[in-house]
This record gives sequence, structure tokens and C-alpha cells, in this order.
Amino acid sequence: MRVRFLALILLIAFLSSPVPTNRVDKLFLVYMAADNNLYIQGMGDILEMEKAKKDNLKVIALVDDKTGTRIEEITDREEIIEERKNEDSGDPEVLFKFLNFALSTYQANEIVLVMWGHGDGRNFKGRKGKGICFDETHSDFLTIGEIRDVLSKIKERFNRKIDVLIFDACFMQSIEVSYELRDYVDFVLGSQTYIPLDGLPYDEVITTFSENKSDLKTLSVNIAEAYFNSYNNGSQGNENVTFSVIDTSYTDEIKNFVNSIIPILISKDDVLSVREKYEVPMNEKYIDFISFINDTLDENKTFKFISLIKNLVVVEFNNFDSRFKGVSIYFP
Repeated sequence: MRVRFLALILLIAFLSSPVPTNRVDKLFLVYMAADNNLYIQGMGDILEMEKAKKDNLKVIALVDDKTGTRIEEITDREEIIEERKNEDSGDPEVLFKFLNFALSTYQANEIVLVMWGHGDGRNFKGRKGKGICFDETHSDFLTIGEIRDVLSKIKERFNRKIDVLIFDACFMQSIEVSYELRDYVDFVLGSQTYIPLDGLPYDEVITTFSENKSDLKTLSVNIAEAYFNSYNNGSQGNENVTFSVIDTSYTDEIKNFVNSIIPILISKDDVLSVREKYEVPMNEKYIDFISFINDTLDENKTFKFISLIKNLVVVEFNNFDSRFKGVSIYFP
């Protein structure tokens, strides 16, 4: 009797777990929050996706704009999988349903997720003014805590992380963001400053993913380099940009280090004047984490910090300002 009961429990667990119906080597997911003034840029990015090489790769996008919300497969054209009413892309349930659909439908070896839209950092107090994926129709947005909770449910349901998370949104590359997502994402790509309106060069990024035969760290570096080169007299012209790759597995060590130096920072009379030297333009509550620490601590502490940062920031590209080294920290 006990054996039958155990067998029944196992059967129920098996039946309740999603079984993907299609196998694919690589899955490129885009959560496009374009129900705002980025609508035209969203259309342009979809055209870029259509041009990309997609060998053994699926591009699945949730597109939320002023005309409505739909899930699409992007091949050499837009193929609508499901049309919905105008949903709130700032609602974490909408993000969860999209990721759940994609991972229930496709079993992939490697997954890249792009969070697309307006961005403004970590969101510390309530839901006022900080987050990503702003939806104008619903006056809503996603906080990093909400994204973390969604990815936690996805990991629990599918027993896997997102391999690479790309923020195609301004100001998202902060140590707090990567720390929040460390258990659910391996590599985070983004900018600590602004992202130009053209965003990622999706044809180049997806083609890079399609052709990648190396590990995920190398893939992340190559995607970041493709982004930077596209704005360095490349396919998207010439703009001052920053972009970096963070290995989230080192964020716990960084947190412990920061906690250890707080008493030192508090004791310094000039800490606020040093802070002002490294404010992120247009988002002054954030400062460059690396430059600030290097300018504040003594040589011994700085040496330890540099060794940690070499692991955390895999690579950073910058033709914007040498003060910015790839990752910010919230310091209002």
C-alpha cells in the first residue's frame, strides 16, 4: 500500500511538471516593454532580429506596445503565436507567464533573456521611480525584486537558471541588481550609464549567440563587444557608451567586502566629496563603485578589492568616461 501511495505521489509530481514539446539548442527571449515612447525603436529592433542568423536557435518575444500584447516567434518575419489584450508589462505575472510559456514549449541548452525598455536602476523604497519595463498605459513597472521573484519561480519550476540576462535599458548595471539576481542568473550584461535609443544591435547579438561554440562567459563577452563596436563607428554609428559583463557568482564576496569597509567609510571626512566625483550622469543617486573604492581606501584594502573586482566584472567597454569602470552602486 505504501509503495502504491509513493508511486501515486511521483506520478502526480511528474504530471504537474511542464514537459517542453520542442528541443532547441539555444533560446533567445525578449521581454519588450514598448507601451511607451520607445514604440518606434521596438519596431526597429524586431526588424534587426529578423535579419539575424538563427541556426538551431529560437527567438521568442513578448511584445507589449500601444496596439496590444502578443507573443511572437521571430524568424525572417514576425510570426504571432498568441495575441492578448493590452497587458501590463510592469506586472510580474505577465513576465512569469511569458517565461513559463517559453520554457514549457522549448527545451533549450542555453537561454539568453533580454529585458527591454526604460530602466532606472534597483528600486529601493516602495514603487516610486526605480525599476525597468515602464508601461505608460498602466502606469506601472517592474522592480528588481519582482524580477527576482519571477526568476525564482522559474528556477523552481524548471530546475534551471537563466544563463545570460541582458538589460537593454538605461542604468541597470549596478552591484545591487546583480546581487539580487545571483541565484537565478549566471551572467548579467548591461550599462551603468544610458543606453542609446537604438539599443542592442539585435542582428549582431543573435548571430553571435547562434555561432557561439564556447562557454557562456565567452558568449557574454562577445555580445558585450558586439554592442560596444556597434556604437564605436560601427553599425549604429558613433555614440559614447558603457557596457559590461558581471559574473553573479562573485557578488556575495563583494557584499561581504562592502560590509567590512563601511566603518572605514563612515570615519572619513572627505567621503561625500569623493562620492561626488563619480556620480553617474542623469542618475546621480548612483556612483561608479570601482573608482569610488579605489579613491577611498588605503593600498592594502584596495589591493584586495581589485582582486575581487577582476572576478566580478568579466569585461567592461567604455568610450564614454574613464571614471566609469563597469558597475555602479547606490549611494544617494
